[in-house]
Amino acid sequence: MLFRSVEMSERKTMPTLETQPSDKVIKMLVLGRSGVGKTGLLGSLAKDYRLFIADFDNGLDILRDPKIVDPAFRKNIYYKTYYDKASIIQGKLIPSSAAFNQFVQDMGNWKEDNVSLGGIHSWKETDVFVIDSLTFLGNMIFNHVLQLAGRLGQKPQIQDFGNAMDAQETVIESLYNPAVQCNVLVLSHIQYQGDEANASQQKGVASAIGKKLAPKIPRYFNNVVQVVKSGSGNNVKREIYTTATYDVDLKVSKPSKVPPIMEADLSKLFSLLKQG
Repeated sequence: MLFRSVEMSERKTMPTLETQPSDKVIKMLVLGRSGVGKTGLLGSLAKDYRLFIADFDNGLDILRDPKIVDPAFRKNIYYKTYYDKASIIQGKLIPSSAAFNQFVQDMGNWKEDNVSLGGIHSWKETDVFVIDSLTFLGNMIFNHVLQLAGRLGQKPQIQDFGNAMDAQETVIESLYNPAVQCNVLVLSHIQYQGDEANASQQKGVASAIGKKLAPKIPRYFNNVVQVVKSGSGNNVKREIYTTATYDVDLKVSKPSKVPPIMEADLSKLFSLLKQG
């Protein structure tokens, strides 16, 4: 009898899909060609979220445009720009490798004027951590790996590529971890893999280090979308694609609520994804 009561108690507490809570946090990979306006999309989130932007592209000027971010909400956007300074040594430009270490430190403890604002393990669903972009983060990871190997400014060796891929995947894997309870946005340029002589056989993937890592990146995100720009001049139109196209695999966690193509508004997309 005692065994039966314990069994029934355990059965009551077993999680089922019926009791799974709605998504509180969004972890999203945003793909797009250079110049389509990926960074500008961040502005729509500033009204409802605190943004912590790790800027590797040095391209946040667009967020100062009052049409992109209402000046009243600029106070909700924090950013740090990372770059490796280069020195001329014996007639060669040799990069430094400090940026990646600083980035890792800031992920854990983001400071403004020596005041800690927390980090990825203390931020909540009203916060958004942004990497802009995965592409240039990879460049700085490579500098870091070469520095550790004592080969900064030299031709990389085969093991350097493997170590750099591992380091970049570790960053993405750490953000995917359920212990990170804030929203995560990783912006990335698109690179194409496949038969270069046959465009129909090429697939667009995140611009990560190495061909082997790029196809694995989407595994760490429940939402992978693409920003597409069409037209020119005053007729420019930007849209977010949320379902797979012929050359790019995409996905969202709420396909019944999110249209296949929608206006380029991340705030609206977040709202749809967080609906019960």
